[in-house]
Amino acid sequence: MSQRGNVKKKAFIFFWVSLFVIITMGYHILRKEKVLSFHGHQHYKRKEYTQATDYYMQAIDHGERKKLIFQRLEESILHYQNETYVTTMYDTLLSKYPEDVLLLQIASRFYINNNDFDRASKAYKRILALEPYNVVARFWYARILSWSGKHEDAIKEFKILLK
Repeated sequence: MSQRGNVKKKAFIFFWVSLFVIITMGYHILRKEKVLSFHGHQHYKRKEYTQATDYYMQAIDHGERKKLIFQRLEESILHYQNETYVTTMYDTLLSKYPEDVLLLQIASRFYINNNDFDRASKAYKRILALEPYNVVARFWYARILSWSGKHEDAIKEFKILLK
């Protein structure tokens, strides 16, 4: 091969490697939530739920809103043993995204599973403020009121469901 052909080959390889690096860097910078989601999925598949939870929470914090992320986050948290840490993570995310209904639903289920009816009640109140005709949220809100001993309020909510 001539020296000129060798230079063209090196330039061709350099061009494609450079393009790949630029695209990869741009993706990592501009679509950070996708990269974090990907890493979360990899840890989830290996049943490394602590790491998966951390990556999913970061992806949500960077704007990821796919339902699968929330479902996998919820499943990963079921394996998570540190209730205080998860509660703090949810509280932080909910303070940043107070109108994210999917996040509110998942957080409230976590709160219910940990008998934190006060936080669960607040989350469902927020959901109902955003979506007054959400019958599933109203049902769970009524259940929480009942479990909390607020039977009169629970009955009012159940009656609204029957209308």
